[in-house]
Amino acid sequence: RELLRPKGLAEAHLGWSPGALKVVRRNLGWLLLVGMVITFVIAFVEQWQVVADWKDSVSRLAFLAVLVAFAVFIAQVLRPGSGIFAGQIARHRGGTADRYRAIWYWGLVAIPVVLAGFTIAGYYYTSLQLMAQIYRTAWFVLALLVIRGLILRWLFLTHRRLAIAQARKRLAEKQAEQARDGVQPPGEATVEEAEPELDIAALSQQTQHLFRAALWLALVIGLYLIWVDILPALKYLRSIVLYSPDPHMAITLADLALAVVTAIMTVSAGKNVPAFLEITILSHLPLKSGERYAVVTVVRYAILAV
Repeated sequence: RELLRPKGLAEAHLGWSPGALKVVRRNLGWLLLVGMVITFVIAFVEQWQVVADWKDSVSRLAFLAVLVAFAVFIAQVLRPGSGIFAGQIARHRGGTADRYRAIWYWGLVAIPVVLAGFTIAGYYYTSLQLMAQIYRTAWFVLALLVIRGLILRWLFLTHRRLAIAQARKRLAEKQAEQARDGVQPPGEATVEEAEPELDIAALSQQTQHLFRAALWLALVIGLYLIWVDILPALKYLRSIVLYSPDPHMAITLADLALAVVTAIMTVSAGKNVPAFLEITILSHLPLKSGERYAVVTVVRYAILAV
């Protein structure tokens, strides 16, 4: 809630839509009030229960109320016509999100509904464990979104400072040339330094590709670590032996999957790291273009070698 305050971090620095933030804030208000009270009841009954039957009655009913609250919250926040994605869907009418909005919208709304069905059917503990993992997943995704916004903001400001420095250099060269020619400039020229809107397109395409690939890798690894102990299918990958040179060593399907992901990320980093180095490091060093090219080439080979 603090992250989404008007003119706060999300709106002023991360470039999130004010309309989308207003929708989330409005629904977070009632969800926090309802959710905290019910969650306290669940925790109290689970940890300090005096009567054993409370766990199968009060606690289960409270958990069902939490699931209903989450279903309503998701339905309100993600509603295609008025939720947080309404503006994007309107701008990209006919795009992927628009074509499949019924699938992803009702699929997300169905998550707490399905857990409620499990709870009613008697799988209360299973629903609790799944809800805990979904809760951790939501926090992890939110953290990635904040990190993404902060890094993009940093890259944008770095790019902006470089553009201003280049503009000042061109202005100084022009004034020096006019002074040599004996031409008096009509007025004192200045460089506009007003705060521009966050324009992701100002960043180089290579830097964006590298950053996007790193985020996807972090998302896959994070989700795997969160869900590996819950979903047997993920743990099953470790039991499929593809090659075993000796009894003490085995290459499993999980190892192969990790190798494929590593190879993809290595190729992506080798292609896109140069632009990242140019913006963040090399542009601040007194290097000529040939020297910068040599540094970038050596770094690319080093990434592939490692």
